[in-house]
Amino acid sequence: MNLDKMFERQRELDAKIVKEHGLEGQDLVNHKVLAFQVELAELCNEWRGFKIWSRDREPRREKMLEEYADALHFLLSVGLELGVNPGDYRVLQIIKRDTLLEQMITLNSFANGICSIYALGSKDLAKWTWSLTFRSLIGLADLLGFTTEEIEDAYFRKNNIN
Repeated sequence: MNLDKMFERQRELDAKIVKEHGLEGQDLVNHKVLAFQVELAELCNEWRGFKIWSRDREPRREKMLEEYADALHFLLSVGLELGVNPGDYRVLQIIKRDTLLEQMITLNSFANGICSIYALGSKDLAKWTWSLTFRSLIGLADLLGFTTEEIEDAYFRKNNIN
């Protein structure tokens, strides 16, 4: 996965959105973390594995990949806000849980941690928590059976739409 290119494209998209919506000078971290959590919930909804009451629990793989790409957009955007260096993520120690549900709950907890820590004014600790979140998101992709090529392709397809 070419993270340098993905971060650069995210930087360009973020700048375009800030300009188009007059958001210059605003602190957008908490908005972006919440957007990440919403996209993660949408991914979980397409996975359907938690819907024990449903007769249709079949995952919707293409929609899951699209929602994953959306979540990745917002997580990269948060990373840019925090000053994350993409070069630090060449080799990842993936944080992986036993089940998809455990992984999604972990991701949500990490995202809550970013907001809490950032609100306390600890940007370095927020960057560390972002790192855990990013590594966990990559672990989730592995559990979902997504390849790095699929993730990158979905990211750039969605980036072009945005």
